[in-house]
Amino acid sequence: MAGSASKITDFDSWMFRYIWDQIKDNSERFDLANALPDEPVQETTTTATTVTTSTTTIVTEPVVTTTAAVPEVLRAKFTAEITDIGKDSISFKDHGTFNFTDTDYYGGNEQFNLANYEAGDVVAIEFEYTTGYSGTYDRIDKIISLELEKNISDTTVSVTAYGDANTDGEVSLNDAVAILQSVALEAKYPLTAQGKLNADVVDNGTSGVNGTDALAIQMIDARLLFKEDLPIASSDMDSIKK
Repeated sequence: MAGSASKITDFDSWMFRYIWDQIKDNSERFDLANALPDEPVQETTTTATTVTTSTTTIVTEPVVTTTAAVPEVLRAKFTAEITDIGKDSISFKDHGTFNFTDTDYYGGNEQFNLANYEAGDVVAIEFEYTTGYSGTYDRIDKIISLELEKNISDTTVSVTAYGDANTDGEVSLNDAVAILQSVALEAKYPLTAQGKLNADVVDNGTSGVNGTDALAIQMIDARLLFKEDLPIASSDMDSIKK
């Protein structure tokens, strides 16, 4: 039987030829002219490329422009007592403190040289000064006029009222407070030259202004002393306290 033998027989060869003839004769069914072997399938490998984009965020901040303060030149004119004076600053009663940091401000006129004056002097002064510069106080730039009205060193200066340390025309506990503040912290609570003369009520002219002077004024407030008793010796005060 065809196809059952273990090797190709003559019958098998005849059968192959027969089938081949049948196929060629039936051209409408089998298109042998255009029969082509299948083309090999080409495999396409797609490589995926990952692109990482780095995003930079730019933050624009407003530009702050700082304009340096322009110093302002002003003019002052007054008559006042010098309450304190140092190597580069001067304080006037009721008018504040000013710097004078060089020698140009007095233009070579020694009458205008503030270094020639002392605390307690009363002066009539007119000057130009600068505000807003890099210093603690306003700065005196030019002295226009300066007259000494009262010299603290003049021996004609006298006490106006014993006990009136704050020079307000009265003798009260406020004067005792002014004395104690000045004794404790004179740089912050200075007495005027006139106030110092008035405040020296105990052992006048020998011990200077101290806490005993404040005690004497307190004794006046307590009616242990009277204003007419001033100045007084410390020994007399001791006898009263006993």
